[in-house]
Amino acid sequence: MNKDHNFWIGLAAGAAAGVASALLLTPKKGEEIRGEIKHTTEVAGRKAGEAWGGVKDRSADVASLAQEQVMRTADASVEKVSKWRDMLNNAMQADKRTSKEKVAECEANASDSAQGNQI
Repeated sequence: MNKDHNFWIGLAAGAAAGVASALLLTPKKGEEIRGEIKHTTEVAGRKAGEAWGGVKDRSADVASLAQEQVMRTADASVEKVSKWRDMLNNAMQADKRTSKEKVAECEANASDSAQGNQI
């Protein structure tokens, strides 16, 4: 952004210097030259303002689009993380059920073995 700003300042300064040089080097009366310089600087100032306004508007549009894209990406990321969290929780719940079933099975086997040893 800073390079663009410097470019436009340099362009405006170069154009102003070129116009001023051309006007000052032509054989005209002082009053005519001052009038032309005034007119030229007004036109240049107006055009520079219009160009700057266009740059500002485009910059705002680009910033708005970038913000929307960031929000969409963030929303999609949150959704994916939520799905992964749910999948992980489901897997952990399944492991707990499986572990409880295995513990119950081992306890039943141990109980059966203990009863078989008593006979």
